[in-house]
Amino acid sequence: MKERNVDIVINARTASTRITNKLLRPFCDTNLISIALDRLSQLEDYNCYLAVADEELLNLYNEKYRYKTDIKLLFRKPEAVTKGLNDYKIAWEHYTRVESSHIMCMNPCLPFVNKETYVKAIEYFLENQHLKTLTSVKSSENLYFCDNKIINAPEDGSVRT
Repeated sequence: MKERNVDIVINARTASTRITNKLLRPFCDTNLISIALDRLSQLEDYNCYLAVADEELLNLYNEKYRYKTDIKLLFRKPEAVTKGLNDYKIAWEHYTRVESSHIMCMNPCLPFVNKETYVKAIEYFLENQHLKTLTSVKSSENLYFCDNKIINAPEDGSVRT
């Protein structure tokens, strides 16, 4: 059996449909993408990547992380990060340039997940060879607001996370 290994990728874009530019908006004296990249830089035992197409995110990486971490860039085509459903061959093309057997996607919108949680998830996955994938979703009954509008239960009845 081929040895399994895991690399970590943050897929980042500025074209959020519900909260415009949410990764770069002020959050706790920083922003969500910087918190995620700081967390990613703590995972030195893994190959770590930032997958971007947006100039603003690329500029932030170049200013703050390019020479201070081992986080590598994965360039994405602009059409891979446009609003709506995109052809998977375009949206996921950057994964073909990651050489590990498996990829963990780190969600940059989860600023309170600590390093140990990511490490434990990877270790659990690697120790349990029968697992082909590992996914975690925690349901929530909370409503989230932006500009006095509920953003995760819109009036059109569409599902939101």
